[in-house]
Amino acid sequence: MTPAPFEYIRAETVEEALAALAEYGDEAAILAGGQSLVPMLAMRLARPAVVIDIGSLAGLDHVARDDRAVSVGALVRHRRMELDAEIARALPVFAEAARFVATPAIRNAGTVGGALALGDPAAEYPAVALALEARLRLASTRGERCVDAADFFIGAMETAAAPDELLIGIEIDAAAPGDGFGFYEIAERRGDYALAGAVIVRRAETGTAGARVRVAIFGAGEVACLAEGAAAILSDAPAPAWDAGLLQAVKDATRDDLRDLALDAFHARLAGVAVARAARQLAEGEPNERRAA
Repeated sequence: MTPAPFEYIRAETVEEALAALAEYGDEAAILAGGQSLVPMLAMRLARPAVVIDIGSLAGLDHVARDDRAVSVGALVRHRRMELDAEIARALPVFAEAARFVATPAIRNAGTVGGALALGDPAAEYPAVALALEARLRLASTRGERCVDAADFFIGAMETAAAPDELLIGIEIDAAAPGDGFGFYEIAERRGDYALAGAVIVRRAETGTAGARVRVAIFGAGEVACLAEGAAAILSDAPAPAWDAGLLQAVKDATRDDLRDLALDAFHARLAGVAVARAARQLAEGEPNERRAA
């Protein structure tokens, strides 16, 4: 199939892209890596009046770290998220999730910003962003703002970004000694859309013997979401004590968490399995400072 006619604008600067978005608003679509938008255009599932190409913009393909956080530009490719040594040290669960994004060819072309801005409930990155409490940076001709991941993903292919806003990057607290991470995805074949998946982030609480756990689910419902009941169970016990009995309780709690959110009972059950297996992965892993070396 061929796309419906549209005007093409190749932005040379961020300011040009923002000016075009301000002019055309919800009649425009952003083209970055093109791995999601181009098929939608070809099948006429998307019919924008204008396509704004930001693929060659300078300054949006950075990975930078300070003492506390990591900043990732919107045009960073999936392949870099998978292979970059700094990402592996600072955001190991993001690097692990990147390995499950589609195929190598798509990972070479697709971008972090494109995957997050699309808001696909079966995609890995929205759930990773939720679990890591990422902050998404949006820009428009009115200025910049940060939106917490928990407030950004609203529904299937729906986010809190306004029609004239461009996602320019994300900021995430870097992994610290004692933190732990787990990721598990269930799909019919590697690279297919997830039937269910789970991301677990266990942050060591500074100055205490405890930890804070967040569990995010993707693929099982119309939006990536947190499983708070499952997280509470995992927070109450040290990771080495996450035995078979506790993991069964986690499966049951996940199904309860998704009672009104899952597509159906089958997807809720798969999500419970994904959470339990991600938790086992975390519990059997070494501390972050050794795993990421």
